[in-house]
Amino acid sequence: MKILIINEFSRGSSSASSITLRNFLQNYNEKDILEISFEKDKTGQYNSLLYPTKYQPLRYVSRLLFFQKANSALKTSTSKVSTTVFRQFLISLVDSSPFFLPKNFLLEIKNFNPDIIFTYGSGLTVLRLVNKIYRIIKKPIVFHIMDNWIDFPQWNNNILLKHYHKNIRKMFFHLIKFSPISFAISKGLSDYLNNYKKGVFFPLYNSIKSNFMKPNFSIKKKIILSYFGGLHLGRSDALFQLSNYIYYYFTDKKINYDLRVYSKDFPKFNGLKHKIKFYNQITHNLVQKEIEKTDVLLLIEPLFNKNKFNQFSISTKTAEYLASGKIILYFGSFELYLYKYLTENESGVFSYNQDSLNKSLDFVLDSKKRKYIIEKSLLLYEKNHKSSNNIKFFISKIKASISKMSNFIK
Repeated sequence: MKILIINEFSRGSSSASSITLRNFLQNYNEKDILEISFEKDKTGQYNSLLYPTKYQPLRYVSRLLFFQKANSALKTSTSKVSTTVFRQFLISLVDSSPFFLPKNFLLEIKNFNPDIIFTYGSGLTVLRLVNKIYRIIKKPIVFHIMDNWIDFPQWNNNILLKHYHKNIRKMFFHLIKFSPISFAISKGLSDYLNNYKKGVFFPLYNSIKSNFMKPNFSIKKKIILSYFGGLHLGRSDALFQLSNYIYYYFTDKKINYDLRVYSKDFPKFNGLKHKIKFYNQITHNLVQKEIEKTDVLLLIEPLFNKNKFNQFSISTKTAEYLASGKIILYFGSFELYLYKYLTENESGVFSYNQDSLNKSLDFVLDSKKRKYIIEKSLLLYEKNHKSSNNIKFFISKIKASISKMSNFIK
């Protein structure tokens, strides 16, 4: 089965979505994949076409030096709210601007002759490009929805983007008519999308390689707790609270510990930073090495989730944690699907305040309970996150739908 991928980022990029797709397709025959992206394949490993910015004039202008300088000035402006709103509006203008399909792309696509068009969607230019190519080659469209950008765009509170969001939604519902089958990042999101009755969605979780380290059920005398990732969307406040709770627990128990945070964000706390060691964000391959040194892996989410965009999302980081053979400590809102997913599968310990954290860390220190939770986590990885299993599931579902596909080619 030949797959034409149309996304913002190439699989050779360092973005989270690129890592996800790279892991998912790692054992797929590269000769059966052609991708079109707006960001360069930095590795040179993939059969990738980079969309030339000159074919979308406003995107070309936006990347000129003078615009980048203006954009940088906006980022450092003192009036943060107004400048952020304006920056988002400028980005939406670029994404909504006219574009053209290069003739050599059309020739490459026809020569490749894909069986399906695969996309994460999300951006308006990407959706319009999918539509333009679909109208020419008439091949079924397969979505993999990673976040709920359809109903709750990431910048949903920006009134200047109301028309932009309306157009994204309109284009999605137009394209889903030509999709006999699609996928979502979790069962929660697939169930939600199936309620539209305008598409058929199956859960397809983030994939990673075979578990990259042997389970280690023991913990060191000096306990290391680590968090990897961004501290935006309210996570910095959650980290501050969690660091206090951890400090009080281990001080009372007279246990030595390290709390390590690997992030591109360095928040300024108004209170004490109890033994938090901040490190710069590290590359994906180095994350695995740092996980090996860790006893407890932290999943931190805001305690009060106001962003429905990621209500049902499951990160690649979660999949890696489950496969690591280390215990997961979730701290954040119990309203997120991620919490439900982990609790239903007994794949972590969970907290939101001092009392619940004390109980969770008691579990961590109990060798039998810790071993039980880690084993459950590894089972969940095998069930939903192993790339070799997921690609088989993906292909089988598409092949089972082939008989219906003629109804979608109009």
